Parts: sequence; C-alpha cells; structure tokens
Amino acid sequence: MPDPYIIGDSSPFLKRVLVPFWVVRIIVMVCAIGVYAFLLWGVSRISEYDFGGEFESEYVGRAKSTILAIFSIIMILILICLILDIVSIVKRSRRTLSPRYFLISNVIQTVVWLILFILSMIGNPTGLAVAIMVIVL
Repeated sequence: MPDPYIIGDSSPFLKRVLVPFWVVRIIVMVCAIGVYAFLLWGVSRISEYDFGGEFESEYVGRAKSTILAIFSIIMILILICLILDIVSIVKRSRRTLSPRYFLISNVIQTVVWLILFILSMIGNPTGLAVAIMVIVL
C-alpha cells in the first residue's frame, strides 16, 4: 500500500497559490449568500394583497413561493461550495489535503458555478451581472 500523500515543499498545494484563490472565492460566496438572504427577506415581505384583487393574489402567491424556492436552492448550492472550501482549508492546514479530494471538490464547485452562470445567462443578463459571473466562474 502506498504511503499517504504528505504536503511538503514539493507539493502542488502551496499556500501562496491557494490562499489568494480561497480568499476571493470565500468573499464572493459570502457576498452572494448575503445578497440572496436579503432577497429572500424582501420577497417574503411582499403581501399577496399589495397588488390588487383576490384574483391577482393567487398568482402573486404562486410567484412568491416559486421565487423563494429558487433563491433558497441557489443559496444552498453556494453554501455547499463554501463548506467545501472551508473543509479544503482545514485539510490543507492539517496537511491531509489529498489530490483526489481537492480535485473532486473543485469539480463540484465548477459544475455548480457553471450551472449558475448558464442560468443567469438564460435570464435577462446585464453587463455587470455577466462580468461578475465570468469572474466567479
């Protein structure tokens, strides 16, 4: 059985390479979670009767529950990416970060951000939204 992988001077997991990427990704993810939490709060405050009669309130209620579900799912996906980064940081600091875990973690995060990028491009993208999503991806 091969010896376990030990992070050392010849390791591809150098702090000077990984820390800047982790810092940027964590800042972006925390900001995104904050934005979605604010949006969830704002949408949940909408009253079904703010828009008029009873006929319209049924559609507003459906739209509100759909929007809440979508924002919640996006927030959970970003939270999963944040947790994967934190676990990678802890494993790196304990010198137990394996190439297999690091690769799987980054592939999962890339797929999540690619899906979010595609979904944002399907909607009504603005220049700022496209720029932010390209940087994040």
